[in-house]
Amino acid sequence: VSEPGRISPSAFRSFFKIHYPNLLILLNPHKVNYVSHRTVFVSRVGCIENDVRIVNVTVCLNDVLCHLIGAYGPTLGHGARADFWKEIEKEIEKNKSAPCCVLGDLNALENEDEAIGIVHAKELVQPCLKKWTRDKILFDLWRWQGKKEGPDAITRAKPDNPLQGSRIDRFLLSSHFSAQMKTSEMRVIDWGLSDHKALFWQIDLLDDS
Repeated sequence: VSEPGRISPSAFRSFFKIHYPNLLILLNPHKVNYVSHRTVFVSRVGCIENDVRIVNVTVCLNDVLCHLIGAYGPTLGHGARADFWKEIEKEIEKNKSAPCCVLGDLNALENEDEAIGIVHAKELVQPCLKKWTRDKILFDLWRWQGKKEGPDAITRAKPDNPLQGSRIDRFLLSSHFSAQMKTSEMRVIDWGLSDHKALFWQIDLLDDS
């Protein structure tokens, strides 16, 4: 979940919470066996509330170890941007043979079509996202569910126009991870808490656990 400062973790008392600035991961202990988590990368941008982070959370689904790589990417103009994507690539390379999911506010686009009415769209386009899609290393959950680009796909809007913005928050899955799922549904809540839409991802595992 991006912008977790706008969402109270105490509202999820029955969940195991991994809570960092700009990053909140909730695990249902009745369905997911938590194994461990480690901070991969931290770069403070101005103040702790704007930390750029990568966290690798290891869980057990259907007796298979899976990696949830939670990420909050740097915004434009910060030197941490190149280092952030180098570290993400390293994590993907290390975990490419295991079920893996990258989730969070990446502050990046795969192509210009993922932005509407934003003049800096070209600067946001991230080659890593294109490479992962092209080489079928990770696939985008939004498109995997058959949803199209356009206003409904925007996750961060301009304050004065919710129809202008970009799809910088996302879930990316490896084929190994999707093999663990029976059903999958990604939902969004509308504007109100923030200039981001919070993304909620609900999955049912193959064994119904």
